[in-house]
Amino acid sequence: MNTNEKLYIKIAQIVQKHDSLNRYFKRIKNLFTIYLLSYVDYACGWNRKIMKLMGIWPDERRFTNASSYKVLFPIGFMFLFITLPQTTDLYFIWGDFELIVENLSVANMTTTIAILKAATFWSNGRCNYT
Repeated sequence: MNTNEKLYIKIAQIVQKHDSLNRYFKRIKNLFTIYLLSYVDYACGWNRKIMKLMGIWPDERRFTNASSYKVLFPIGFMFLFITLPQTTDLYFIWGDFELIVENLSVANMTTTIAILKAATFWSNGRCNYT
């Protein structure tokens, strides 16, 4: 065998190893992708179920379905029975700085942020206009 034939054989072996490494890489990539998707489903599963229960998860939302508006009940409930009374209470505790800070930090601001998050998530969901 001359040196050119030895070189061709060596190149063929390298290409063959490269192809087998490519196959292994694709197999590992597919397994990792499946694992990652299943982990994401596991990690987000309860959040998705709770948000579907509340009507926030935007899977099959339509303007003609009454179930698309069931998120308005918890939002209205939080506003009418938590945020509105706490905001009204601010008028009566106006002179005491500690009570005002406690009112805003414990109930008023946190519930208002929760209402805004729920309303924003619901309004930015996918809609079918049929």
